Amino acid sequence: MIAMLSILTSAAAWALSEDELFETPEHVLVAASARDAGKPATFVLKYALEAPATAPEHGFGLFVCFHGHGGQAPHEARTVIATLKRLGLSDGYVVLGAKSQGAGWDMKVDDLPVTKLIAWAKQAFPIDPRRIYVFGMSSGGGMSGGYGVKHPESIAAAIIFGSGTWNIPAVKDAALTMPDFYHVMGLLDDDPHKNASRQGCANLKKLGYRSIYREVDGLGHTSNHPPTNDDSVLWATRLRHKLIAPVGGDLDALKAVLRPSKAKPTTPAAIEEVVRVGGPPAGPAAVLALKDKDPTVKTAAAEAFARSLFGDEPLVALARALRDDSAELRAAAFASLATCANWRYSTAQQALMQAATAKRMDQADRLLAIAGLAAAVRFQVKGNYQDPPLFACLVGLLDDDDQAVRAAAFAVLEPCQPSAYDAVADKPGRAAALGAWRAWAAALKPSEDAFIDAR
Repeated sequence: MIAMLSILTSAAAWALSEDELFETPEHVLVAASARDAGKPATFVLKYALEAPATAPEHGFGLFVCFHGHGGQAPHEARTVIATLKRLGLSDGYVVLGAKSQGAGWDMKVDDLPVTKLIAWAKQAFPIDPRRIYVFGMSSGGGMSGGYGVKHPESIAAAIIFGSGTWNIPAVKDAALTMPDFYHVMGLLDDDPHKNASRQGCANLKKLGYRSIYREVDGLGHTSNHPPTNDDSVLWATRLRHKLIAPVGGDLDALKAVLRPSKAKPTTPAAIEEVVRVGGPPAGPAAVLALKDKDPTVKTAAAEAFARSLFGDEPLVALARALRDDSAELRAAAFASLATCANWRYSTAQQALMQAATAKRMDQADRLLAIAGLAAAVRFQVKGNYQDPPLFACLVGLLDDDDQAVRAAAFAVLEPCQPSAYDAVADKPGRAAALGAWRAWAAALKPSEDAFIDAR
């Protein structure tokens, strides 16, 4: 504990300073700066660290970052640090940059040193074991994905820029038991990198893993892309390890919402705790809170789904809230479904498509649903059209009876291809342009599917 407090006190001065990790003959892991140089110890790896000076009450999340070929420990750690700062999340996370044993990463030689680095971080800082994530670029992206699939016991999510994920094991219920994966590939990158990324994502899809794959128009071989940096890191922070159960105060926080009483009813503050605990175990508490008699609690519960990912099944209850009498609750539900649809939760996508096409629904709500679809496809336009049904739904809305609905749908689709479509035109006047859009939607195919079909 004394060592931990010492590290936290000095961390502000350490801001991404480099150090080395050693292991003593007694298997004690120690930083070179804290090591007794007169005693024998074995070098493990070089690392770079940034940590807040004060630990949150419930511990830090941890990002472990892997550089590209020929890089150094700080390189991708800087990307994650900058992203956390933009998101206003810096105070809650320790960021570690690891240095490979060679110029690039090799799981055969780098796996154990990285595992020891994570073990050291958990000893040196109050790390929440349910919030450990990996991030990498190029060679480091391959390491991020490879480490994620090899260490599902510790990693909640892996972010991979400019690379693919290999050696993916076939496991039962991979979506419910294995880490989630987020790949980003620049379309200006070379074909070997693009094909490796597409093949890895195809394998993840075929084996039933939860994954997101962005292809970015105009981006080269780099992780320097703030829009997807922000989206991927925020996505990771919303996830919790699927198999590590909440304990202690976290479990008590969920029980307080699952078993409210007249003396201790559910409050928006209690929903904040559900958000903090997060993950599938918190889903039932969020669902129950959607049924609370207090409208402020119900709205807070709907908002919680955007701030912590509980899994796909609880979203069924959130979708039901779209039929609630409260416009405030419906708006909160639409916003949360949009967030979850962007991160490829099928129930959220289906709910938005159904609402957008429901002609009996109020126009304002249909437009909220279309705004949700716009959020869900924003990283797919001119890239990897990973969710063709979303685009098919929007194309269908181009022939809707409501001009405002048609215009809103076309605003989302317009960047996808040149078109003479006019939302104001009558039905015969829209026919030719509609035919072109329908043909376009029918031909859409995710990039990774070509690698599945090829086999």
